Amino acid sequence: MGHGSVADSATDAMLWSVPNPFRYDDPLPEAEQIGRERERDRLVDLCLDGRNSRLTAPRRFGKTSLVRAALAKAHDAGLTVVYVNFLGVVTVQDVVDRIDRAYGEHLDGALRSFWKSIQATLSAAPAGVGISVTSRTADPQLLDRLALPRRIGTKTGARVAVAFDEFQEVARVADALPGVFRSEIEQHGDAVAYTFCGSHPGMMRDLFAARRHAFFAQATPIPLPPLGVAETITTVAARFREHDRDAGEALDALVATAAGHPQRTMLLAHHLFAHTAAGSVAGPEQWSAALHDAERHVDDEVHSAWDALSDVERRVVVTVADGTVALQGQAAAAAFGIVRGSSTTAAAQRLVADGSIEPDDQAPSGYRVVDPMLGRWLRAGRRWPA
Repeated sequence: MGHGSVADSATDAMLWSVPNPFRYDDPLPEAEQIGRERERDRLVDLCLDGRNSRLTAPRRFGKTSLVRAALAKAHDAGLTVVYVNFLGVVTVQDVVDRIDRAYGEHLDGALRSFWKSIQATLSAAPAGVGISVTSRTADPQLLDRLALPRRIGTKTGARVAVAFDEFQEVARVADALPGVFRSEIEQHGDAVAYTFCGSHPGMMRDLFAARRHAFFAQATPIPLPPLGVAETITTVAARFREHDRDAGEALDALVATAAGHPQRTMLLAHHLFAHTAAGSVAGPEQWSAALHDAERHVDDEVHSAWDALSDVERRVVVTVADGTVALQGQAAAAAFGIVRGSSTTAAAQRLVADGSIEPDDQAPSGYRVVDPMLGRWLRAGRRWPA
């Protein structure tokens, strides 16, 4: 048995000793989210008004959890709601299949029967409906599916709310595909409200803010900032108390380390809870053990992120993580080999576009690393601190 195996077994036993109230690997139900009420209510208001919205943030920043909570509120208010996730689609048929699956999962009662009757019609129709064509974008199957919200709204007399998650994946299938979506969606007026979500900030910005794209100025942007310090402390402390535990002084370290990142906050809280026995207070020993487990958990992830970067991108992200020097100054050149010029600027722009770093007016470099665990690993010299 290798060194550390006994400790790992002990940790696993602690993790399973009681239900852990901090989930970090799946979208969270509304009751488990921290401080997103303002954004949720804004999304709901836009749905109720029949207006489109755009929710963009890096991966694991809580977009899916938030939009599902908003859709649940919209449903309670009488809207028919459908959530479609396009993550991983590579063909138009994939897009069609995802829409079909979403309607099958979200409609119930009379609407489910109505959907099944429509689906049967689409599947059985001769050429023109339900038959694949050679064009990658002008597929009648897709146009038929995009028309479904309008047909459902006509039947029910109520507004429909549709969320398209990871919408940038649609553009990856074919550049013209978002235009096909727009050609149908623009006919729906305020009878259907769309929420477009995406985890690639650059692609989502271009799709909705560049004049050359079909969805230019077609959706209200909803910023998704880091979690607030006060809200995080209050929520995490309360969940510890509910299970006869006290997060103690470790809570301040947790909040500082997570830096408002939703998934990393839950990950660190999960491991701190696992190392805090019932009836006890978390201190330095518990926090050290929790941080070690969290580092072990994300180790493959941060190495994969590092391996995917080009040489110039590596130099940029290390400079940003260091947080002490301007990105294109003599100090950065001396310490990190940064070369002043367009290549560095372009690398920073690519890192912003894919959600690795984001602008920060308070930072010397003008940016900050989005993932605080990656930033911690980078600052320690591409290793975990002792």
